[in-house]
Amino acid sequence: MPFKDPDAQAAYWRRYHDRNRARRNAQARRRWHESPRTREYHRRYYREHRVENRAREHAATERWRQARPERELAWRLRIAIRKSLTGHPYPGALRLVGLTPEDVAHRLLPFLGGPCPECRVGVLTLRSAEIDHIVPLASAQTNDEVLQLNRLDNLRLICRRCNRSKGARPSLQTVPPP
Repeated sequence: MPFKDPDAQAAYWRRYHDRNRARRNAQARRRWHESPRTREYHRRYYREHRVENRAREHAATERWRQARPERELAWRLRIAIRKSLTGHPYPGALRLVGLTPEDVAHRLLPFLGGPCPECRVGVLTLRSAEIDHIVPLASAQTNDEVLQLNRLDNLRLICRRCNRSKGARPSLQTVPPP
C-alpha cells in the first residue's frame, strides 16, 4: 500500500484509527494494566498518598459519620451480623439491638446449605450468601428505624445475585429458614 501522496496516506491512517479506535484503546489499556511497572507505581503512589493525607481522609470520614449517623449504625450492625455468622464471639453493635451472636447465628445459619429463598438456584455458602433485609435498610431515616429493621425477623440470607438485583426494594416473599 505505497502512497505517492502524503495527504492520502495521512487520510488513510486517520480512517484506520477511527475505525479501530475501540480495539486499539482496549489493547493499550490491557498492556498498561498488565505492566509490572504500572502496578508497582500505583502501589507506591497510593501508599504515599495514604500517609500524606491520613488526617484529611480521617476528617472526611468523620464528616460523613456526623452527617449520616443512621448509615454508620447500619454499617456497624452489618459488620457485627456478618462476624456473628463466622463464629466471632464479640457482639459489637448487636448489643444495641438486644441480640447476641448466638441469636443471629441461630436465625441465619439454617439458610446455609440450602437454595436461595429468592431464586431457588444454587446452594448458599458463607462466601456466596449476603445478608438481606426483607424490608430494606435504605428506607430507614432515623437510628430507631435502623434498629427496628435489624430485628431477626427482618433478616435472611440470599445469594449475591438476588441481593444485588433486589437493591432497596422490599422483598415480595418472606420465606422462613429451612
